[in-house]
Amino acid sequence: MPSPADSITLDMILRDVEAAKVALDDNWWRLCNLYMIQAPDGKPINFFPTAIQKRMYYQRRWRNILLKGRGVRSTSFWCMLALDMALFRPGSSIAIVGHDQERMEKTFFDYIRFPYDNMRAPIYRVAPYDNSPGSKKELLLSNRSRIVVDTNLASGNFQYILSTEFGIMSVDDPDKAARFQRDALAALRDPYAWFTMESTSGGPVGLFRQYCETARSVTAQIKSGKRARDPRDLNFMFFPWYEDPTKTRATPYELTKEQDQYFAKLTADQHITLSDQQKWWYAQTEKEEQNVGGMHRHALHMKMNYPSTPEEAFESMQEGCVWAKEILVAEQQGRIGEFLYDPRYLVNTAWDIGGDGTVIWFFQTVGNAIHFIDCNMVFKDPSYGLASHLDDLRQKPWAKRYGYHLAPHDIQNHQYNLGQTNKEFARQRGVVFGKVPKAENKLIDSIESGRMFLARCMFDKNRCGGALDWMRLYRLK
Repeated sequence: MPSPADSITLDMILRDVEAAKVALDDNWWRLCNLYMIQAPDGKPINFFPTAIQKRMYYQRRWRNILLKGRGVRSTSFWCMLALDMALFRPGSSIAIVGHDQERMEKTFFDYIRFPYDNMRAPIYRVAPYDNSPGSKKELLLSNRSRIVVDTNLASGNFQYILSTEFGIMSVDDPDKAARFQRDALAALRDPYAWFTMESTSGGPVGLFRQYCETARSVTAQIKSGKRARDPRDLNFMFFPWYEDPTKTRATPYELTKEQDQYFAKLTADQHITLSDQQKWWYAQTEKEEQNVGGMHRHALHMKMNYPSTPEEAFESMQEGCVWAKEILVAEQQGRIGEFLYDPRYLVNTAWDIGGDGTVIWFFQTVGNAIHFIDCNMVFKDPSYGLASHLDDLRQKPWAKRYGYHLAPHDIQNHQYNLGQTNKEFARQRGVVFGKVPKAENKLIDSIESGRMFLARCMFDKNRCGGALDWMRLYRLK
């Protein structure tokens, strides 16, 4: 949108006091003209927002949830906004929080310290810093503003909190993510304080995915007129790779059969039509991902790094995940969909009873196939014991059609609160467990057998989708 400052250059504000006043009152003009970032060769270059960053600027609200892909350069943009706020809004207290200390120190230097030290004169003198230039995580300004960059949220009230790569934190360290969520809500007491969470998905589960789903729902309701906007509402932002004008290839690049099918599915299901140049870019980039990540990982890495839809971003596979490839193959073969209870067959259960939670799978054997029709998951709830899980079994529509029940070898462990073993306790309540023997070699016996077994399995997406998301992330301890 046009601004009176659009025609003002940096040279003009040095000669014209009125031009300087107009320009320096314009947040967008300041972002486009005052700051510099470090080029790959270490030299300062002008920071000028990309087309995607410009859309971020005009679509932002008080509470922003940005699901990003690679190359969006959103961290640099939001950090520039933070630096600009500190300089031109005296007394601003700003926190930038991430998951990795080394990465956050680099973020501080690249997007706070370097741009500040290399501001284009004479605006450099707006608010000279008070703290040591050697600080790796804090910038204190003489106008009472401060920017703290760290892996934990410091105590106090903030006018702006930026969370970067929360998706990775919420998958790798859920407890830390939960603490950040609690501390951020406490720190943002003012409904008009700024909050931005920008991240790649990190994986198919976790708090970041919950934030994205909530923000998408709220944003859709506001756009449709079903809900009035409140400053505290979460604003969802997502910029698919094909909306970036730089992601094209000028010369032809051969597409695989799978890529042709993928692009056709985007058109049929999502009404997304791509140019040949965009398809060539995607095909070349996927080949490069394959060379780096290996044959079985590149498809999911492409979806995390360059998602076409928000749903794709959460289909990612992480290093060391045991079952991710098998679940991807099941999706591609149509074995994750609608597989409902069939009263012609008995329903069996398989239990995983652990110290941090219990998972119960419900399945039917249909010919040579295994149909998983439901899954109960309860995590970290000490009040939900074995008796509660047995009650759940009796509430299912197939309560009178159970076959056998499988449990791990430790089902025979003595429970002091019950005065007997779990197996004995369940037997008295009508559930007779068969024991799954403990594998001598977990990698060879359990994992390889599991992979062969999964090739026979079908999963109901609605009732088992959450459990499949956790399975994607399973690693050997």
